[in-house]
Amino acid sequence: MKVATSGSWASSDGVRRAMRSNRPKDTMPEVAVRSALQRAGLRFRKHYRPLKGVRCEVDVAFTRWRVAVLIDGCFWHGCPEHKTTRPATNAIWWSTKLDNNRARDRKNDELLAAAGWMVMRFWEHTRPDEVVVAVMASLASRRDAGPPHLTRSQVDGRSLGMAGPALFGGEQDSRPTTARVGV
Repeated sequence: MKVATSGSWASSDGVRRAMRSNRPKDTMPEVAVRSALQRAGLRFRKHYRPLKGVRCEVDVAFTRWRVAVLIDGCFWHGCPEHKTTRPATNAIWWSTKLDNNRARDRKNDELLAAAGWMVMRFWEHTRPDEVVVAVMASLASRRDAGPPHLTRSQVDGRSLGMAGPALFGGEQDSRPTTARVGV
């Protein structure tokens, strides 16, 4: 095992290469969830920073309803189901890194909630169709709360680029979609 050059956080060149190849966004689980949301007729922003000056970028954001969806990796965010073991090499560095990730998640959840956002976190192993069902239910509940800046036609789905109000129940709308609102 070749040791990394001094000043590097990595314990070896191989570890450094492996860590640099980890993608911070557009991971396979994230792309699968976004594809499923699109197939369900939902439109959203991706990699959105809802709060200025805060290190918080949500994977999927429905800005009109202030719903933030995050797909968390089991290793990086501490999935209780998988109870991943922490690396033995550089144990103190890894322990600090992973604990800080979880602390930042909790802090960001609190900040988003205080700003009126509904935060939905899912583990990377959650099936995309389960995520879609949960997101649609949350959007429906937010719709029922009636954000004051939306008109009824925006809320019932006609101007959201959806094929009728299927998201919120009710009859299928046969009229063509005329506009899309960035949700």
